[in-house]
Amino acid sequence: MRFYYVALLAAVAMLAYVAADPVAVDSQKATMPSSLQHDVPATRRLRMAAADEDGEERANIKLPGLEKVLAERNMLKEMKKNGQTADEAFTFLRLEQESCSLFSTRNFNVWKKYVKTLDPENPRVAMIKTLRGQYGDADLSVMLQQAKRVKSTKKSAMKLQNELFEQWHFKQQYDMRDVYNKVFNMDGATWAKMSRSDTRFDVYKNYRTYIRRTHDELF
Repeated sequence: MRFYYVALLAAVAMLAYVAADPVAVDSQKATMPSSLQHDVPATRRLRMAAADEDGEERANIKLPGLEKVLAERNMLKEMKKNGQTADEAFTFLRLEQESCSLFSTRNFNVWKKYVKTLDPENPRVAMIKTLRGQYGDADLSVMLQQAKRVKSTKKSAMKLQNELFEQWHFKQQYDMRDVYNKVFNMDGATWAKMSRSDTRFDVYKNYRTYIRRTHDELF
């Protein structure tokens, strides 16, 4: 029994010491696993820290798509500010330096958007006028025919080709012979010898198809 009372007194003394000395409590706490100190699993806090770092990295990532949009807006704003015509905007964007790749360039799309602000109802009329002035009918018709073979430019090239054919028919009043006589500067004999795989012959066939589809009374 005496041993029991001695043990009890020792326990009471120990509790009194701990209550009186907060440093002891802190030292015990320091030896505890960090996951128990804050009641948050260590693995979870590691994931949270990694997520924070990842968020910071994402915030610093540049968005090239956004930069392109802003660049296009700045160019459109500059052209509008200067009151440029379709021809002047074409030169401003240095599109005269392009040929086969013209219709797939970013600046061509900028120019197309700008011309639409000049003539919202029918921008392709103004576009074809500028393109004919820049390249001439022979080169332009071949460029459009080639652009129709590319998936990314096919739709736009078809619309522009239709507009070109419309102007050939109504303004120049071209018949089928005029395509090789006046557009490509060939006589009938030279044209007959030309390879049927030549892109110019594809232009000829497409003009014939266009006339038959839209003006079948001529056939």
